[in-house]
Amino acid sequence: MQNTKNVFGDAIEYVDKMYNALDNAEALIICTEWNAFRTPDFNIIKSKLKKHLIFDGRNLFALEEMEKLNIEYHSIGRKIVKRQ
Repeated sequence: MQNTKNVFGDAIEYVDKMYNALDNAEALIICTEWNAFRTPDFNIIKSKLKKHLIFDGRNLFALEEMEKLNIEYHSIGRKIVKRQ
């Protein structure tokens, strides 16, 4: 994280735990395939997001799982999962 701070300084907010980045967020945007993001706790995600909305640039999650969790899910080259 220090390398990022050296580049961006205080222009962005930094958190020590990944779920804290979702506090007061409208949506989650995923742009990495890091293992830490492959098996998240969706109950925590849903409790923190103002809207249950995920944009996934890496297609990490199954569409069926997002439907079951009632999360609006946008991924690359696949259908959009809408909330019921």
